[in-house]
Parts: sequence; C-alpha cells; structure tokens
Amino acid sequence: MLSRPEILIIGAGPSGLAVGACLARQGLRAHILERGETLGWSWAQRYEFLRLHTPRGFSDLPGLPLSTGRYPDRTELLAYLDAYARRAGLEIECGREATALVRENSGWRVETSRGPIQARCVVLASGFYAEPQESDWKGRELFRGRWLRPAEVSSQPDWNDRRVLVVGLGNTAADTLTLLHRRDARAAVSVRGPVHLAPREILGANSFRWRRWIPERLLPLRRLGQKARCIAERTGARFWWLLQEYHYRDLRGRGVALKSLEEIVRDHRSGRVPVIAGPWVDLLRRGEVPVFPAIAEFTAEGAVFVDGRYEPFSDVIPALGYSNRRFPLVGDLQGPLRDGSVPGRPGLWLCGASPGLYQIRAAARRVARSIAKEMRR
Repeated sequence: MLSRPEILIIGAGPSGLAVGACLARQGLRAHILERGETLGWSWAQRYEFLRLHTPRGFSDLPGLPLSTGRYPDRTELLAYLDAYARRAGLEIECGREATALVRENSGWRVETSRGPIQARCVVLASGFYAEPQESDWKGRELFRGRWLRPAEVSSQPDWNDRRVLVVGLGNTAADTLTLLHRRDARAAVSVRGPVHLAPREILGANSFRWRRWIPERLLPLRRLGQKARCIAERTGARFWWLLQEYHYRDLRGRGVALKSLEEIVRDHRSGRVPVIAGPWVDLLRRGEVPVFPAIAEFTAEGAVFVDGRYEPFSDVIPALGYSNRRFPLVGDLQGPLRDGSVPGRPGLWLCGASPGLYQIRAAARRVARSIAKEMRR
C-alpha cells in the first residue's frame, strides 16, 4: 500500500530533526526517513574520539540548548539528538533508504527500500557527511597490512611502534594523528594538496563565531552589487589568510602547502571549513609526524609517493573527507547547493547544504517557514 504523508523528510541527522521540530512548533507533522539503524546514523558511524570544533552554544538546534562541556564529543552529540527527537515528538522510521525521487500528481513519489511513498512536500536532509570520499589507488589490493577507517582506530588494542600512514589532512585526519601519537604509533601523513589552517579560538572566541561575524559586518557592502560582493568576500577571506600566514607558515618547511587567498575565497563560497589546529601541529613542527606528498601507488609492504620515495607501513587509514555529491536524489542542479526551496522543483527543499550546526539551525527555521507557507496555500 502506498504511504501518503503530507511532509516527508529524508535524513534523521541534525538537519532533518531540526526541520521536523520547527514544523512541529507550527502544528505540522512530518514523517522522517533514516537509512541507518538509528537517528543521527552518519554521526554514529564517525570516529569515537570526535569532538566538535564549535562550542555548545553554537552547536545546538532550535528549541533545545546543548548542556554539555564547552566542546561536545560524539557521545554527547548523539545523546542530544536522541533527546531532541523525543522532546519534539518526531516520527522517525529507521532502516528505510530513499532511492529515487520523481515528480508525480502535484507532489513527489519517493522510491524506498520498503516501497514507494507519495508526499506533497519533501525535504532532502541527507547531510554533509553522508558519503565518505573514496580513492582507487593503484596497487591497493596488493597491500598486506591493515586498511582501516578512522572510526576503527580506537577499537584496535595495540598501536605501539606500528608504522601508520594517514591519508589526507582534514579535521578527521588531524584528530586521528593526535590519537595515534598518544597510542605510541609511528604515524605519518600523506597530503595531496594545500590546506587552510585556522586556530580553534581567536581572542577567546571560537573561530567559527569569527567566521560568521566577519561576513555579517560586511553585509551592507555586499548589497551594493556583484563587484561589492566580491570585495566583501575577498576582504573576509584575507583576514583568514593573514591569520594562517602568521601562525602556520612555518609548516611549509615540513611539507604542508597552505592555501592561497584565492583558494580560501573559493572555500568560503562552497562552504568548506578550515582544518582546526591542535596538538598535531606541534607534532609536525617537531618532525614527530613525517609529511609525504600524494600517493602514486601501494605495494605489498608500503607506499610509493609521487616524488618517488618509498616507505613501509603496517597500517593505512584513509581520511579523505566526504563527497561533494551531497543530495544525489535531486540530480544535477545549476549553481551551488543552497538550503531552501529547489528552483524549478515545487514542493522540494534542501537542508544541510552547509556543514556547520549553527548554519543548520538557521536553515531549518527558514525551510520550516517556507513549507508552512506552502501548506497554507
């Protein structure tokens, strides 16, 4: 039998839960689908030692404060999401994956792993962390050591003196390097391109607060036109570039290329977040974690890098981040992904196009208001 909820939300992570709760406060009830075994499934699959880089007052969802330590860890976040869903009385169906989306009968037909659903309004909230990035390296199948995901690192009993290669230098890789050092592993990192580094706090305030504050101060300038908008973007990006150059330019001597001003501008436009500095930076500076370039190929015992160097490793941990293909059900869209209604596709909304929980909080309210307006028509 075809299920027919008025509003269907795909994804029970922070984005989907926030939209559902905002709709509930307007007297509207949504049915939420989650492909995983529990709500917040993408977060539950992440590494156990994860800790948010945004403070609790900057990471909560509409209607319920986060009452944890200053920087919540994964366990605290998952407990918060569960309490949030229960408090809002959300209707969540886990273990049901949406596989296709078709416009039909003034609404949307959603094909799922348990049969189709017809809905008047659909919100795609599958999130920023739904699909891990993969890479098909030459010789990968030859490598005889352990090949582990970051989420598997803390469950391994003995890292003492093991030679470990972490591939990538995003926030997941940085956290993994720190943990491996604490476990007495001999860790190294492969960095295939330049990175944007930022401190966790600036003058006692979290960097992401500064990251939001600066564009808001430049908002009047952006309203003057496209040229003024570009000046505003570049002015904000220049602040972060100068901060990076002041604190971390010495890392170039350790093999870490830093992003240029133009690359940071592009990151801001796409919503890509910086790598937050931590204890791992000092490990690189002291030479305790060697830095290698991109991987050319793997062998049975190790890796060959693009500069011709070969190094043996007992373990490889790819930490390449997440795919840019964030909302595959919506198909190809022109221009950057933005939270809100999808142009040219009535009854369809996105939430979670930007990764920050503080961004999700504002987007969920906008999406819920837009859906409520549509439902009143």
